[in-house]
Amino acid sequence: MSSMKTAIKHFLRRLGWQLGRVVPPGPGIPVGMAELGMEATFTALRHRGFMPNVVVDVGAARGQFTTDLLPIWPRSRYLLIEPLTEWHPALEHLCQSHPSVEYVQGAAGARPGTATIHIPTSLEGSSLFQQEGESRNVPLYTVDDLLSHRGLTVDLLKIDVQGYERFVLQGATLSLRECAFVLLECQFYRFGPEMIQVHETVAYMAESGFIPYEIAGILRRPIDGAMGQCDILFCRKDHPYFRETRWADS
Repeated sequence: MSSMKTAIKHFLRRLGWQLGRVVPPGPGIPVGMAELGMEATFTALRHRGFMPNVVVDVGAARGQFTTDLLPIWPRSRYLLIEPLTEWHPALEHLCQSHPSVEYVQGAAGARPGTATIHIPTSLEGSSLFQQEGESRNVPLYTVDDLLSHRGLTVDLLKIDVQGYERFVLQGATLSLRECAFVLLECQFYRFGPEMIQVHETVAYMAESGFIPYEIAGILRRPIDGAMGQCDILFCRKDHPYFRETRWADS
């Protein structure tokens, strides 16, 4: 049997194929959810028992992240922060459809005030850093203030703000003390002079008591197909989920 298996492997290798064992999902990972992606990441997290009371979505855009999480955690409360008025109709509709969802029109940063946002042709690329496209002033809040005024603490914090993530985190220092997970968009390249790269983000989060838990998504840049961004889910380094160090049951 062993020699036949070896012969088959050699034959397939000559065809450019490779024979390998399919490893089924482990405990806590539903069948079909072992791949990379937001749905896989958070569905598996729910199966491990994580149930956030409050989710904060910074850089909500049209609200797709929250829309994807609502079927996973329908009883959670969602606070969305988005500066562009272009997304207002979609976000208002989301709030009206789901009473547990609240939307704040503005940007998040290190301190309250106003900020200038730059809006290119693609709204998703709007940034407080890159000076490209139309410019407009938007109100600036801190995550700490928004949560404090509502008497809330955050369990899951998502930040997708085109390189402005560390400034949002600087305005969320109190909130991070109670937070279990932080999802950050991380850059492999310094697309702007003030942007930080993946290794710097990981170091910054480690100083705040968080370490990488899972890669939830990747994005390759069109110019050469190189990986340009990834979404890393950080978890508190003292979280019980890190106590299990075995690879499998046996």
